[in-house]
Amino acid sequence: MAFVKTSGNAFSPTTHPSYPLGAVGAILLGIGAYLQIDERRILKTQRFSDRILYDVSFWHKVFDGMPPAFIKAVSEEGQIQHIAENEALNQFQGSVSADAAEGEETKTIRTDHRQGDEDALANGKSLYLESSDTYGINPARQIVTLKTAVKLHGREFVVGWFVPVELPETLGPDRTYSAKETGRQVTFGLVGAPDHESIRITIGDGARRAAQTRESE
Repeated sequence: MAFVKTSGNAFSPTTHPSYPLGAVGAILLGIGAYLQIDERRILKTQRFSDRILYDVSFWHKVFDGMPPAFIKAVSEEGQIQHIAENEALNQFQGSVSADAAEGEETKTIRTDHRQGDEDALANGKSLYLESSDTYGINPARQIVTLKTAVKLHGREFVVGWFVPVELPETLGPDRTYSAKETGRQVTFGLVGAPDHESIRITIGDGARRAAQTRESE
């Protein structure tokens, strides 16, 4: 029922064509349910089951949550150019600067980096023991760097991350070093340090039991 104005300036009730609102609501609810089901079906066919993982801003946060990491792109002319680094890398070696002065040591370091890039592009991956770059007052440090080649939309990229290491007591003349592996990953050892030079690591019960088992053998 609705009210309409009459010629006598008074309002009187009149009937108004009613729409099947209940049916429309049911249809809308049905469409919403279908879209939710369809979204779940699509997500099941994709790599990730949570839609947040298809949000670019989420991966920006993931990138900054990783160990020191970077991305390089291959230009149309074949040049390998640094295009991104995460917060951990900036903290470790300083902000990347293409205009940084190049002494003999820096040239040697960057030649190693370039060879690692080229090896990754040629073979899919590369694993290098090398020195980190140095910007500002941060000194060069020894690192193991894993780089992976990525192809997308007709372009090539090198994505990589690294961890700082202490050099072995000796490095022979061979070009490669045979490092212990666990689960197809390089096995790194923890190096103890005084409190004022250390980072606190919480010891899990499983690791403690493993250490006690090793000590009792």
